[in-house]
Amino acid sequence: MDENLELLRLMRHCGHFIRHRSIIKQSQNKILFLLYKNGPMSQKELMKKMRIKAGSLSEVVSKVEANGYIEKRRASDDKRNFELSLTDKGKAQAELFEEQQSEMARSLFEPLDQKQKQELRAIMSKLLENWEGLPPTNN
Repeated sequence: MDENLELLRLMRHCGHFIRHRSIIKQSQNKILFLLYKNGPMSQKELMKKMRIKAGSLSEVVSKVEANGYIEKRRASDDKRNFELSLTDKGKAQAELFEEQQSEMARSLFEPLDQKQKQELRAIMSKLLENWEGLPPTNN
């Protein structure tokens, strides 16, 4: 098998493993985590940080709000926009998510020593830097 295809297959397998073994409701927890780290923000700001479309974000925000994790208020400077902020329940969930993510990362990379982790980080950073400059595919 072509070496590049084998690398791609392995990376897909790693991505699949991380995605499906990760904390449930990843996008909901990502919203909580971003609000926890950055403080209140508009839906537009959140959409940019999450790199998702407005419709997708609205759906997730509705679910998170229904669970009592966030509050949505009209922005004071522009009544057409909403500002999202965490409730106490949301802060607790964001802290739990951060702990769970940290534990998962520790266990996933436990087989690597510090030098291997640094090498992997450098390789992945180099790949991502190059990939971000590639033209989008038509898939």
